[in-house]
Amino acid sequence: RGIALPDTNNILDLATGSISAGTVTLSGYQAILDGSGGSVTVSGATSISGNRAIMDARGTGNSFGAVTITGSQAILEHGGGTSGPINISGNSALWQAYGPVTVSGSPAITVGGGALVQNFGASAAITVNGDVIVGGPGGQLDPFATGGWTINGNLQLTGSGRLRMDQTTDTVRVNGNVSFAGGDHTGALTDGALFVTGNFSQSGVATSFVGT
Repeated sequence: RGIALPDTNNILDLATGSISAGTVTLSGYQAILDGSGGSVTVSGATSISGNRAIMDARGTGNSFGAVTITGSQAILEHGGGTSGPINISGNSALWQAYGPVTVSGSPAITVGGGALVQNFGASAAITVNGDVIVGGPGGQLDPFATGGWTINGNLQLTGSGRLRMDQTTDTVRVNGNVSFAGGDHTGALTDGALFVTGNFSQSGVATSFVGT
């Protein structure tokens, strides 16, 4: 069965226990599904299209199927577990991990619009089984955690997409190819470490890669 919150300010708040659903759809403005008190399991698709809608899954042991976030300022917070492919394109939308998450798909993560994908906290190591594509008019990948990112696939920066690394602990390991053909990286890559086992290429504007 599915969970749908279609109306403005719809709220489903779970203080303890777990949520298990076939699908989750948050289409209402500021719709909130709070499962932070336990685990969240969604076997099918999770769609967050409502502007400022929030899926709070900051508990541990979560499992998501495919995730699509198109709402402006929409948010999915993942406390740890697994996820199917993530496609996020809402203006100022955010997918953020607070614990270790493994994301799998083909591609595994696609970031567009003005969206941001980020991990936060010492334990939030991200393992990606598949390609990561960051593009659109302002998509951004920000490995803001000491756990770092391991991408078992390719990392592609296209359009105006950017990779932001400005902390000493920022680490991205790509077991594949890296292509910087995205936006202006002036001031975006000032610290941290990027490891690439495959080919590295830069194209497009001269500042699509600006290392320090």
